[in-house]
Amino acid sequence: TQCGLLGMGVVSPGETGIVAGWSTPVQMLTDKPMPSEEAQTWVGSSITDDKWTVESGTGDTGNSYAWLVETLWGSGDDAFDLADRSAATVTPGAEGALAYLGASPSGMGQVGMRLGGLAFPVPITFSKPGKGQLARAALEAMAYAVRASLERVERISGRTATGVAVGGGMLRTIAYARVLADVLGRELRTAPESNVSARGAFVCAATALGWYISLADGANAAAAAMTPITPDSQMSLVYEDYYSQWLDVHDQMGNVSL
Repeated sequence: TQCGLLGMGVVSPGETGIVAGWSTPVQMLTDKPMPSEEAQTWVGSSITDDKWTVESGTGDTGNSYAWLVETLWGSGDDAFDLADRSAATVTPGAEGALAYLGASPSGMGQVGMRLGGLAFPVPITFSKPGKGQLARAALEAMAYAVRASLERVERISGRTATGVAVGGGMLRTIAYARVLADVLGRELRTAPESNVSARGAFVCAATALGWYISLADGANAAAAAMTPITPDSQMSLVYEDYYSQWLDVHDQMGNVSL
């Protein structure tokens, strides 16, 4: 993940990187180690000199989404394209569908098995969620979990993120970046390709070979390739209620034993 941050140009304290792949760690750079009570977050050493990270995970995200797509549409790139297009046509809130497939707002000290699944209004006679609604609900759940993690690292660090960069395989799902920006209500900088950790590793190797003056110099080159996504202010307001609802149901499900 630290390489991923470098590959997105995240090198200054306060800047935050989200590597959205199999899982989706959220890391903010800090100028000193900042531990949290009850292991709400993890402390890590940054690749760049004299920098540290505050990290909050979001649980099983891209992996659970892949399971859902393969279950509903089958395997292969075409299946993911169909899921992407279907989810993009569904309105925010997924027409009442909620997903709890692994993406979680829980702290790093609460990692483990818990109850999950898909929930939607019943009886089916009045509400018939289709595949698009379920895919949209899964994308929104991942975005909600990222928001909870971002708010957590800001709380632990005591500062608001000065910039939020996003990369990773989930950006291949175009609808996800739009949902994430609207749920967070913040401008995002998105990577031009999904393999941001590989790009960060390249920056490290190129710096060692003298192609860049420093890691920060290489990261600045990577940052220049990032593309901004601006949230839709109206959609962000709509998502405030849906985010609260998703958190409430998550907490209620936590009271049910497996």
